[in-house]
Amino acid sequence: MIAAALLTSVSAGAQRLEANKAYHQFEKSNLVSNTRKAAPRRVAAGQIAIGTVKEGDNLFALNIGGGSKRVCSLVDAALLQKYAGCQVVGCRFAVGDAGLIGVRAWLSADPSNATLKDLCTATPETLVSGWNEVTFATPYTITGAADEELYLGYDFTATDSQRSALLAEVKSNYGFLLCESGRWYDYSSYGSLAVQLVLEGSNLPEYDIALVNFSTDARYYKSDAENIRFYTEIVSNGTKEIPGCNINILVDDAPVGTLQIEDTVATSTSFMYELPMKDLNLSMGKHTLGLAVASLGHDKVISEGTADDDAVVTTLAVYENASTRAKSVLEIYANQYSYLDPMQLSAVETLLKTRSDIIPVVIHGDFYGDAVSEDIFATQEGLFYGDVFGLASTPSLAINRAVLPGSAAMLQEISMQTLQADYLGAMTDYINENFPAFANVDVQAAYNADSRQLTITVNGTRGQDFANIFGKGALTVYLTEDGITALQENDEDTDPAYVHNHILRQVVTDVMGDEISWSGLRFSKTYTVNVPWGWNLPHMHAIAFIAKAVNQTSTLDDLDITNAAIADLAAVIPAGISEAATRSHDDLPTYDLSGRRVVTPSRPGLYLRSGKKIVIK
Repeated sequence: MIAAALLTSVSAGAQRLEANKAYHQFEKSNLVSNTRKAAPRRVAAGQIAIGTVKEGDNLFALNIGGGSKRVCSLVDAALLQKYAGCQVVGCRFAVGDAGLIGVRAWLSADPSNATLKDLCTATPETLVSGWNEVTFATPYTITGAADEELYLGYDFTATDSQRSALLAEVKSNYGFLLCESGRWYDYSSYGSLAVQLVLEGSNLPEYDIALVNFSTDARYYKSDAENIRFYTEIVSNGTKEIPGCNINILVDDAPVGTLQIEDTVATSTSFMYELPMKDLNLSMGKHTLGLAVASLGHDKVISEGTADDDAVVTTLAVYENASTRAKSVLEIYANQYSYLDPMQLSAVETLLKTRSDIIPVVIHGDFYGDAVSEDIFATQEGLFYGDVFGLASTPSLAINRAVLPGSAAMLQEISMQTLQADYLGAMTDYINENFPAFANVDVQAAYNADSRQLTITVNGTRGQDFANIFGKGALTVYLTEDGITALQENDEDTDPAYVHNHILRQVVTDVMGDEISWSGLRFSKTYTVNVPWGWNLPHMHAIAFIAKAVNQTSTLDDLDITNAAIADLAAVIPAGISEAATRSHDDLPTYDLSGRRVVTPSRPGLYLRSGKKIVIK
């Protein structure tokens, strides 16, 4: 399947720690601001510190409750192979409170395996709030093998009021793992644990420069825009400081200028630059913007084998005219056993009271596998979207599937911001402004009660710039349903009569949409759906939206929705067709008094169905 090209690949290697996905929230507090400018090196001469979290990253504290905890982060083979033969002589880790007790840093091949001894361990003599460094009594030599994966972490004991682990907002695979009561949980959606390996060795690179965090201030630019503004960070990953550098600016792989960075880079430094649009003479459509290190200052030579991160590239689009977006699609990823979901959905319902231009779709999946009971609303399409879009926790949401400038993620996890209807509205307005619409779409439906067939017809028109940016485009059609009474975890309680709205029932098209066949600037496509008895048609909606067609080179940046439409199916149900006639009573979810779903009640007792008590004698 072409869409599978979007899936994030996992490096081949040793069996990774079996961690459960997390779906509740910690208290995030007290942002620890570290300068992003060049800072003094904290490790000894001839050493380097490696890890996802850098010295200049902004860190925040998590209060993860009192008691004894274990936290760690995966250091994968892809990073370790670069330093084959070097020794891990120590580590650096950041904590939020100097009063934590029982702190012990460790390096392990699998901390969940009690029969395996730690590879390295150390206890700090003193503890400070922020970065701490320890030396391992017995160093570990990196083999560089394809299956070498290590876990770097620390143990501690905290009271309820202490700020404990420090994280950076940068996301990575297994960036933050927490062990509670002997079980490991993956909280990588919160960020990456602030830990670094300290390496030493004769084969460490001296001058290793990297360009990271590269982004433009927008993804679409009108042809008469003044400037294209971009940002990047220069990082020194070698044993010596970067003595300035020259960086080529590339548009569509052709050089358009050179940046001269004269400042010495000890750890990292960030900068912003503006390219005048008028000087680029760009055609309408998609383009690439890239940076590539050309040379270092003072005739210094970049160390061999470190060029893999010396260049960065991103895509942007230039357009002349755009149309007004009629509707925006708000997709919310949920699970019946994720107890914060009702809080997020309540914020969405509040938003809908003041706006009619937002189409909510609640996508369920059995995202947590065997850790919880099966979600009765789960669909294979929902599971697919969760994998492709990088779902780490529920609830999470996406607005028009837009990846915001400067972000690598489409989905936003629940936060104090996403729980505010005003924030969701403001984000929708921002995306509407910065992700223009280049097509219009309309959806209509008809229903044949005798054959129980639903006919969905989608019509659309495109603007002159559509083909240059979206190609042929792809059409996706959803069917959703409101007013379904079923179990839902809610604020750590079980509500067996929770009313679920906007539930995704079916993806009528291909999971990533059907390629559109245009007749000039118009298209029309009709779909026929056989309606199951379990659907309540008067409470359902047909939703259609247009996005880019997915191919083997597509990334998350290519998936934004350009326009959408919705049709209420209640308007097409023939007179005299009641709700009871469209839904078999036997298909309604039934639960026992403990909240467990019962497919067919066979034992005498009291049950709940559609919020009402029923008695089986």
